[in-house]
Amino acid sequence: MIVPKSKIKKEELIYPIKFYLKSKVLSKEILVHVDENQCMNFMDWLNRNKYAENIQSWEFFVFDDIKTKENIVIMRNEIQAFKMPRVQEIDADNYRIILQVGGF
Repeated sequence: MIVPKSKIKKEELIYPIKFYLKSKVLSKEILVHVDENQCMNFMDWLNRNKYAENIQSWEFFVFDDIKTKENIVIMRNEIQAFKMPRVQEIDADNYRIILQVGGF
């Protein structure tokens, strides 16, 4: 979906990330609402970017959920799959919003 930049303030966007976990103890889906900064930090963590500055540990990632005001810890080895929106700048006037799907 292509959206004009004038209609979106990227710094105010909330990115819902849905995780599907391998664990049978907890519910199999976890929904986390994050801002762009946390989203980018998560992608750095996921890709093991050695130049990332805000990584607490490579084994787990701590999210600060914007809606629930909770801290949510996701273990790398528990992620089966995830879905998250991605905002991509395509030209001077427009963004493209796509659903990114990933997993291990």
